[in-house]
Amino acid sequence: MPFSHDKSELGGETPYGLVHVNPMAEVRPVKAQTNEPQALQVADIQPFHAVIAASKQLTLIDVVDVCLGTVLRAWEALSLRWVDVVLDEEHPRIFIRGTIVYNKEKGNHRQDKTKTTSSRRVIQLPEIASDVLRKRHALYAEHLEMVFPSARGTYIYESNFNKLLRKHRKGTAYDWVTVHSIRKTLASIVSENLDSKAASDVLGHTDSRLTE
Repeated sequence: MPFSHDKSELGGETPYGLVHVNPMAEVRPVKAQTNEPQALQVADIQPFHAVIAASKQLTLIDVVDVCLGTVLRAWEALSLRWVDVVLDEEHPRIFIRGTIVYNKEKGNHRQDKTKTTSSRRVIQLPEIASDVLRKRHALYAEHLEMVFPSARGTYIYESNFNKLLRKHRKGTAYDWVTVHSIRKTLASIVSENLDSKAASDVLGHTDSRLTE
């Protein structure tokens, strides 16, 4: 007898115990949770800075100060080399040319590639950032290529930096703050005082709509 899917011929049963309907058709999909990035208020910048300064961790303090002054992503700051920094001219600046990445083949390393083509940019340094870089230049530039070396003289893992930030903000009013929060804070200030196009240029966004 030919095999049949006709329920009547099979006494109401489907072959191999299969069901007639897909039970997943009645399951409602879970709505994805979208976390709105938080930003510091202007009045919170100095208190947050004080929390980080209390850590006495020079690298943590310096990276945060540079990010506060430049709106860099964490991996952009950690990838900075002295050849990317110009301090001896009227307008100190940095060139964003790479990122820190990790893979099984090479481990933690710097790549000469940015997140997007717009992320490859030049940023003029405000005083808070240029002061930090001048101090670090005196300490490290003669011996190391990276601006923010690890204790072993290598590029710092982004995950290790984020772990250090979490450790020293824990138990404070700023235990939620990340480098992304700093970017959002400064981008909001630039956007309010200039426009979203200016903020987009500083952030390294491809389109000002993303900034908005």
